[in-house]
Amino acid sequence: MIVSIVIIIFGTAFLLLETQPWLPILDPLPSSQSLPSEDPFWENMGNLSISARITCHVMDTHRWDSFQVDLILHVNNTGSTNILGFHPVKLSIFSDTHWHYFTFGLIPSTNVTIEAFSNVSLSYEGDRVLDTIEGITKTSHIIAYGRVLISYWNHETIITTSTFQDIFPIE
Repeated sequence: MIVSIVIIIFGTAFLLLETQPWLPILDPLPSSQSLPSEDPFWENMGNLSISARITCHVMDTHRWDSFQVDLILHVNNTGSTNILGFHPVKLSIFSDTHWHYFTFGLIPSTNVTIEAFSNVSLSYEGDRVLDTIEGITKTSHIIAYGRVLISYWNHETIITTSTFQDIFPIE
């Protein structure tokens, strides 16, 4: 979210300040013990099976470069009851050497019901000013993966995304 302060004098708008508001630094999730493959894989938790994939890119906003991450979750509920309060809380991004780049809160930040005997795909995103992420520049070529903290009912679990590699383009 961008905060803008604008003053209007005699019908002319003057931009005084435009900035990204302060975002809290979230504690990172633990890294994986081994580097995941590039192929999507399913993690099973009772009646839930979840596959997670990330893509990352840099966007030039003409004010600063923004590092953006997109998370896609494929969720399969094989049980006969609905899963209530399904919510990805945060996503930590790690390098292939398990270096922690950054931890993002995810948007939308809402609970979802995963209906019984259903398959759903859910999309989330996070972003941060690029200069605040150590180890990544707009011309970086990295191999990365994510760890996602997911909350549902009275449970919390951490799942690992498949590996992502790319040169971050400027849009």
